[in-house]
Amino acid sequence: MNWLSLLLKNIKKPAMPRLPPLKAAASLILALLPCLALIWLWWWGPGWQFKQTRPLETLSARWLATVILLLLALSVVGIKIWRRLRQLEKLRLEVELKAVDPALADITRQDSYLHHWKAQLQRHLGTWDYLYQRPWYLVMGNTGSGKTSLIQEGCRLTDIAAPDTLTGEEALPLHLRCWLGEKAVIIDPDGFLIDQISPPDTPKPQLPARLWQALLAWLTENRQRQPLNGIILTVDIHRLLTDNKAQRERVIAALHLRLQDLRLTLHNHLPCYLVLTKLDRLHGFSAAFQSLDRSQRAQILGVTFSLNAQDEHSWRAELAQFWRQWMQQLNAAMPDMMLNKVDISQRSPLFSFTRQIQGLHSALVQLLEGLLYNGGPAQPGLRGVYLTSSTQIGQMDDIFTQSAAVQYHLGPQAFPTWPVADTAPYFTHALFEEVLLAEPNLAAENRLWLNRHRHKLLTFSTVGAGVVLALWTGWHYYYQKNYRAGDEVLAQAKTFLSVPPPQGEDRNGNLQLPLLNPVREATLAYG
Repeated sequence: MNWLSLLLKNIKKPAMPRLPPLKAAASLILALLPCLALIWLWWWGPGWQFKQTRPLETLSARWLATVILLLLALSVVGIKIWRRLRQLEKLRLEVELKAVDPALADITRQDSYLHHWKAQLQRHLGTWDYLYQRPWYLVMGNTGSGKTSLIQEGCRLTDIAAPDTLTGEEALPLHLRCWLGEKAVIIDPDGFLIDQISPPDTPKPQLPARLWQALLAWLTENRQRQPLNGIILTVDIHRLLTDNKAQRERVIAALHLRLQDLRLTLHNHLPCYLVLTKLDRLHGFSAAFQSLDRSQRAQILGVTFSLNAQDEHSWRAELAQFWRQWMQQLNAAMPDMMLNKVDISQRSPLFSFTRQIQGLHSALVQLLEGLLYNGGPAQPGLRGVYLTSSTQIGQMDDIFTQSAAVQYHLGPQAFPTWPVADTAPYFTHALFEEVLLAEPNLAAENRLWLNRHRHKLLTFSTVGAGVVLALWTGWHYYYQKNYRAGDEVLAQAKTFLSVPPPQGEDRNGNLQLPLLNPVREATLAYG
């Protein structure tokens, strides 16, 4: 058996490369079919019988069949050539468009990634309604706002379609990632798409805006009923406190415009959660929260507004109440922390931290005013404000001390940097579990989809009512007709019974006519 298997292997190895590919073999077989049909037609056709006849016996019949076969073969070849020419024309147009529109390649890559991710989502969930099986959330934030670290530390995510698995794609950067979590789907666009600021010398100045619009168009096309279930808006606390007025206004304007784009494109009411990130960049954070255990670090630090807090005065009052209670708790706990829980070197940072938090309230109110009422329609759906620290990295800063130094014309002070290994998430885990991903039903459905759905429902209801009315009218008509026919039969039966029997000899049957007439009329009563 061993020598036989070796012999077969040696025979198969040189034979395999000479075998044509499957597609080429199929094309060759299809090309030979007309030739074989013509050979059969002229060689065996005259003797072929069909229902005791020989349809191809005459020369004219065989020529007619030959012409039909040639026309069919030419039609098939023509269709294939036409399709190939259309494909080549499409490729030529794509090449020309890429030369004219440099951003088209990036948009095509993003669309390819989204379609590939959608296919992987269907395979992963395995249900027909996989697009609506879990709620979808969009995480928005400027460049460096820490949104990716926030979602990676706050919930368990699965990368079901890594960008490097796409075949045949150009080496272009992907400015978007989609994640599948245990409770929701999270879409994470780069801050490049939110800021929409391109370098002055770039050949693609409109790239971020077009990628953003392509993402919104893909959402409205593939998830028409409810494109999103919520918006998670991330803002860097350190930048919020340290940026100058022009920088702050530019950041607020970019976020406001993206919210407006969502409102105008998706046509649905969305809850918006504002998450302030990088709380650890404020000097004194470690002194204030170093005594927290793991369960306390997982709790929520922030305020969730009531559902009826849609006007400006409601969320202002609730935010001010939360901030007042938080500052009261910090001030009440400060003496014990100063004496028992921090070192002597940490007392000054602890005091500075509370002052920085106190000043953060006014900056936060200005941010919310700019986001919600920045020269356009109000953005409804503000659900809450939360503070987090996903990873402790970068250099700390003390806004309180720096502002005092500027006031007294002192030089800037250097502050320490977080060690690389010393990091843990603060106030993120329960935030996703209990707040951010816990209210998917607050999002309304797409108004355009609702209008189309209601129009279809009204049309089908009207047509159905018309069909039911027509059926009922027909049934009622034939019911009345049969009822009248039954009355006519009863009347003719009474007439038949009232006719006296014939008297005398009836040789021609004339005397039976009075008896037969009612029978005839009763028979014709039903038509």
